[in-house]
Amino acid sequence: VERIVKTVRIYLDSNNFIKVYPAAYEKWCSAEELLWETDSKQQLTLIGHLCRESIQEFANYLVSIHNLSNVPNG
Repeated sequence: VERIVKTVRIYLDSNNFIKVYPAAYEKWCSAEELLWETDSKQQLTLIGHLCRESIQEFANYLVSIHNLSNVPNG
């Protein structure tokens, strides 16, 4: 698990990812910041929403650059 987390962290924190997917990165960082706060149990719903929105930003960008059609906007 630690190896996978480290690999994902390196990818997400790379300058290339931040430059290409700034909105997704921003939401992901916000979710992570809330996760490690002392009252994170009270923030779990918000953390979940931010993670979902981050994934949506990432997916929407990929849909737009690949000119895909018939993709639900979510």
